[in-house]
Amino acid sequence: RVDDRPVADASIGSRGAHAALDLNVVSADLLPLRQTLHVAERCQLHVRAVAPAALTSALAATTSDERAQGVIAVDFGAGTTSVAYFAHDKLVAAHVVPIGSNHLTYDLTRTLGTTLNEAERIKKSYAIDPTARRLPVSHPHFEDAFTYRPRDDSDALPKQVTRATITTTLTSRIDALLAQIGQRLERTRVPAHLFGRITLTGGGSLLPLVAERAAHVLARPVRLAPPWQADAWPHMLLQPAFATLLGLRDIALDAALGLHHAPVPVPIAAPAPMRHLRQAGG
Repeated sequence: RVDDRPVADASIGSRGAHAALDLNVVSADLLPLRQTLHVAERCQLHVRAVAPAALTSALAATTSDERAQGVIAVDFGAGTTSVAYFAHDKLVAAHVVPIGSNHLTYDLTRTLGTTLNEAERIKKSYAIDPTARRLPVSHPHFEDAFTYRPRDDSDALPKQVTRATITTTLTSRIDALLAQIGQRLERTRVPAHLFGRITLTGGGSLLPLVAERAAHVLARPVRLAPPWQADAWPHMLLQPAFATLLGLRDIALDAALGLHHAPVPVPIAAPAPMRHLRQAGG
C-alpha cells in the first residue's frame, strides 16, 4: 500500500510518503524440518525450497475462482489435518491441527476392543467409494452393520457393530477437529463472511460423516475436492489422498508461485554397485 491505498501489481511508478506491505509468515518446528531434510539428503537429493502442506494441498483442490471468492481448504490426512484460508486470492493463514483419520481408527479400537487392523477395515468399509461420494447415507450402498473380530485370537467369536455405533464414535472426534478449525478461523482476525465455502480433500475426506459435520459445525457449504486434472499424471493419483503431492508439483513448476528452479536437473549420484551392497550385508 502507498499512503494507505492498495496498489497491488501497479506499484511500479506509484508515488507517496508512506509504503506498507502485509506479509504472511508460516512457521515450523526446526527439529522435524531438519529430520525431513536429512532424509532427502540421505537419498542423494538436494532440497531447493520448503512449502507448507496446507498451501500445496489447497492449490491442488481449489480453483482460482474459489480462492478469489474466499474458501477454507481442509486436507484431512492420516496423522494431521492442514487448513488454509484464502480471501481475495491470497493466503490469509495456514494451520496444522494434530488430528487425523488415524485418530478415528484409534477411537474405534478402544470402543470395539479390537485390533488396529480390524478398526481400520471397519472405518474403510464405512467410507464410500470416491465414484459414489454423493450418495445419501440411506442409499443401499451403505451397510447397516459390520462384522469384526474383537482381538487377534482366531478362536474368538466374531461380533457385529452397527452404523449408529460407528457414527457416535467418530462424531465426537470429528467435532473436536472442526472446533479447532473454527477457533483458528477466529484468530485470523479476518471477517468470517470472506470465507464463503469449505473444500475437503485428503484421504479422510472420503468418510461421508466429515462433510456432513463440517457443514453443520462451521455453517458453510462443503465440497469434496479431489485434485484437479494434472498433465502426465496417472489417473490413480488424482485422488484426495494425493492432493499435497500434486500441489507440491504445481508449486515446483510454476515460477509465479515463488519457487525458482535451475534450468538443469538436480544431479543425483550413481547408486553403489551391487557387490558393495552384498559385502555390506554380509
